[in-house]
Amino acid sequence: DHIYPRSAFIDNNLDKIYNPKYIKNVCNSRDNLRIILKEENLKKHSKYNQEEFMKWFNIKMMKENNFVFD
Repeated sequence: DHIYPRSAFIDNNLDKIYNPKYIKNVCNSRDNLRIILKEENLKKHSKYNQEEFMKWFNIKMMKENNFVFD
């Protein structure tokens, strides 16, 4: 299961801001995947918390660009 679905990246225009190939890699990255039951996945569908998603994405970007955290 994708913790943050592909639609989260599209809804926030990240595929237009960044290279679409990069966004695909981030979407399918190990830290955006988890194992859950099929039934739970079907209930979830493409729902996500936008605020949590943007926080996760921004932190991921900072880490990948060697931003220093105190």
